[in-house]
Amino acid sequence: MQRWRGVKKIVEEFEGKPVWAVEFSSVGSMLMVSFGDSESQKTIMFKESGGGEFAQILDFDENGFNN
Repeated sequence: MQRWRGVKKIVEEFEGKPVWAVEFSSVGSMLMVSFGDSESQKTIMFKESGGGEFAQILDFDENGFNN
């Protein structure tokens, strides 16, 4: 059985908004976080690098993809 390990504490990306969904890909190298309130909602996707760090690769909200 594989144990959970802390990888990165992600705080600044969520802008003080409540997180309501966190999902890992089936192989565990991708992480998607959805957060927001009744005024705005956003989803951010992270990809794990070879060193175990997660880097943001994509984000989108109700208006579509953001750069």
